[in-house]
Amino acid sequence: MSGAPTGAVAGAPTGVVAGTPSPEGAARWRRRRWRRLPRIEIRDLRVIGVHGVLPEERTRAQPFSLDIDAWVDRTAESAVDMVEDTVDYSVLVQRAAGIVESSSFQLLESVATAIASSLLESDHRLEAVEVVVRKLRPPMPFHIASVGVRCFRRRRDADGRRADLVADRAPS
Repeated sequence: MSGAPTGAVAGAPTGVVAGTPSPEGAARWRRRRWRRLPRIEIRDLRVIGVHGVLPEERTRAQPFSLDIDAWVDRTAESAVDMVEDTVDYSVLVQRAAGIVESSSFQLLESVATAIASSLLESDHRLEAVEVVVRKLRPPMPFHIASVGVRCFRRRRDADGRRADLVADRAPS
């Protein structure tokens, strides 16, 4: 015998048997399911925008860099190699760039949150997104390459509870 219980659910926590998972174990498994999904990566998207707290930042456009990770649910289409069956990353790029170029926020956290929310709304197949927004020329008297924030958002759990909506930390 392999040691796995009869009727064990593939990929489920050890000891979870089909139809009888503990509520905590099943909820934890559902929350982490997105981590096993394919991920679209967009790196160093350069965009010009007007964001910041200081008066000079509110009147002068400055460069920003964006990184986007988008986890895609392709369970139904996983065996199909058709571009129309997945998320179009050019749509993600256009949405993110549009927010940076056309909106104005004081906080980078607000920029990242707006982008993450917009991306999740753009396609029902997106399960989670992580957005990094970097200000490439921060108004500081130090020589630094950039300052930035990381925002992670994911869809609500199947049971309707609020999912991980945190702007200050990424998944581990």
